[in-house]
Amino acid sequence: MTLSIQQLIAKPEGKTLEFKRDLSSPRNRESTAQVTPQATPQATPQAPGKYRGSTGEVTAQVTGEVQRLLMVMQGDMKRVEIQVALGLKHEDYARESSLVPALNAGLIEMTIPEKPRSSKQKYRLTDAGRLALSATRKNSQP
Repeated sequence: MTLSIQQLIAKPEGKTLEFKRDLSSPRNRESTAQVTPQATPQATPQAPGKYRGSTGEVTAQVTGEVQRLLMVMQGDMKRVEIQVALGLKHEDYARESSLVPALNAGLIEMTIPEKPRSSKQKYRLTDAGRLALSATRKNSQP
């Protein structure tokens, strides 16, 4: 089904436009627009929030980096303080390997969750984090 540009403009949105050149006839080489409906619905649902709240259930196994993070946490700590305590030099690596997984698992929380980029932002253990820390300590004892 080939439509003119005016017909396409009058149609409601929600269809995919594929512009194709009509090459079947050498005399008629004008561009035409072909409308095709979306072939498949959205395959994956919308991703959940970036960080889970501290009330979420911890189901994932705690990784080595996150275990180390839990062990160095003492009260409210800035990202830089955590990074130094872990002996990590690169900010991005510290964030991606330790902070984000611990936040997503609900093991730590932000002290100012409504302002995640605040210069005064600190992190602290949640109840789930304290529970995981005590389990980690029990498993590491002979």
